[in-house]
Amino acid sequence: MSGIVGVLDFKNNPVSVQLIKRMADTIKHRGPDGEGLYTNKNIGLGHRRLNVLTYGYQPLCNEDESVWIVCDGEIYNSDQLKEECEKKGHKFKSKSKAEPIVHLYEEKGAECVKYLRGMFSFAIWDNKISRLFLARDRIGQKPLCYFFDDRKIIFGSEIKSILEDKDVDRKVNIESLHDYLTLGYTPAPNTMFKGISKLPPGHILLCQKGKVKIERYWSLNYAEKEKMSLQEYEERILDLLREAVKVRLIEGTSPCAFLSGGTDSSAIVAMMSQLGRAGIKTFSIGLQEKDFSELKFAREVSRLYGTEHQEYIVRPDDVIKTLPHLVWYYNEPFGDSSCIPTYYASKMAAKFTRFVLTGDGGDECFGGYERFMGLNLSRFIDRFPKSFYRFSTAFLGAIESKSSGRKSDFQKINRFLEAVSKYRDPVKRYQRWISYFDDEQKDLLYTDTMKESVADKDTFDYFKKVFSEAQGKNFMDRILYLEFKTGFPGDSLVKIDIAGMANSLQLRSPFLDPPLMEFAARIPVNLKLKNFTTKYIFKRALLEILPKQIIYRRKMGFGIPIGKWFRNEMKEFVQDILLDNVLSNRGYFKKDAIAAMLEEHISGRLDHTFRIWALLNFKLWHRRFIDNN
Repeated sequence: MSGIVGVLDFKNNPVSVQLIKRMADTIKHRGPDGEGLYTNKNIGLGHRRLNVLTYGYQPLCNEDESVWIVCDGEIYNSDQLKEECEKKGHKFKSKSKAEPIVHLYEEKGAECVKYLRGMFSFAIWDNKISRLFLARDRIGQKPLCYFFDDRKIIFGSEIKSILEDKDVDRKVNIESLHDYLTLGYTPAPNTMFKGISKLPPGHILLCQKGKVKIERYWSLNYAEKEKMSLQEYEERILDLLREAVKVRLIEGTSPCAFLSGGTDSSAIVAMMSQLGRAGIKTFSIGLQEKDFSELKFAREVSRLYGTEHQEYIVRPDDVIKTLPHLVWYYNEPFGDSSCIPTYYASKMAAKFTRFVLTGDGGDECFGGYERFMGLNLSRFIDRFPKSFYRFSTAFLGAIESKSSGRKSDFQKINRFLEAVSKYRDPVKRYQRWISYFDDEQKDLLYTDTMKESVADKDTFDYFKKVFSEAQGKNFMDRILYLEFKTGFPGDSLVKIDIAGMANSLQLRSPFLDPPLMEFAARIPVNLKLKNFTTKYIFKRALLEILPKQIIYRRKMGFGIPIGKWFRNEMKEFVQDILLDNVLSNRGYFKKDAIAAMLEEHISGRLDHTFRIWALLNFKLWHRRFIDNN
């Protein structure tokens, strides 16, 4: 399983087999091992197969061929579901992990999605009632996009497959561009393409008689809390993580994992070892700049567990060579520069395996980001006079310009104090801490045309809406919910899916196992964030399986010194791309504002690393997808 496409024509026009094939071929990288097509009058489904195991041909159908499915992903409880369906008389034609969904749908209808444990996006065509049913997994590990008008609905794992239908215009969604410059990604349900949408995580789409209905079927609940001793919490965390790792491994294959040397990826490797898996392979990315490289920590964990360890050093030339191609894989502008090391880690691993385990999701489950502690601290600092903020931000602002890409301590403190002094709303502060461009910076950048187009648009409304939906009484619980619903599916999960699939590699994340996620949500927040220690209870639990120096070392993240490279090895590359007239002629941005930003950054007066990266990605994306070059 690994790539799906489809078309349903509402006017009963026959769907072109050639169109479905073109759509599937466009995402061949997601499934290079085979292709399957199904067309019947006004419906067409396509699938690209990635052989994690040797079986898995799609599309698949039920016994009388009235229900058809194409599915991307992995269903980890498929054997149990198959057994239950067989007891009810259903006959299976294959060993595919997707086939139980067909028969479960016959039993449960659209409710079947609630019984699935795994990462998935799928489409089911029910010929008896002429209904298309699309679904996406709980947290959004697998993508699903669609175009809908009064004539048809077109869907696919990636936007580029939808663009194969020439009825779909290539136009920029200006409001999405406004959001992207704040967040570094386009939040669902919107995309950077006008008229094309993402199905949000944990949602289904039902399309019948030319009408579309979208419903949410799952959401994390932080309202209910467990009451346990510390030891019971620790044991339960380890048990659930061990089980999550176990179901993601395949007997008879070499267990493989990304290993940064941080807490989460190290815990995954430790669990693999505890499960008695021999021949563990680990993959790490390093940098020549020692302040950014975590290789020494990864090597320490590799030695501890005796893994077969592979490394790759990312250099500026790698970015120059790869970035123009990566924008094609990502389908939309992508503001997170850690997509580069993730891509190269995937490329390295793909030489040895078809799937790896990752540590993604640990910070979201257990409260691992410094900004979570910052919110608590900001409520205490509210007692200070505003003059304290003004002096501090002015002083630190004079120091921070020497940063090279990863946020320095001075940068973080300055950004923190600036947001605290400027905004009383803690959610607004939170958004500012993770923002690329703030409102004032956008005002300097935008042309008058762009300003008029987004005059009534405020990205903060998106954050407020999600925050208001959170089920949880504690403020920090609601922030953790906000993280799970915004940046995590919009940035982190997009990054790992696309970086992996660009190399025909499946990335599996044990921390996103529903039982583990749901239990973590029920842990009181004071056991996640305690005395300025992030992931407090999780780190305590890991003392049984990891050395203290790994558990309690300072978090580094998975970044590259892109800001430093912009000033040196990548300077001409960036200037050549950003200083032509395309973005200004299209009415988006002022050329002199971009030139001033580059000059300030290259001279070292100010650090614009993340803003330059965002503009660079937008320009390259625009050239590839809108200008069709």
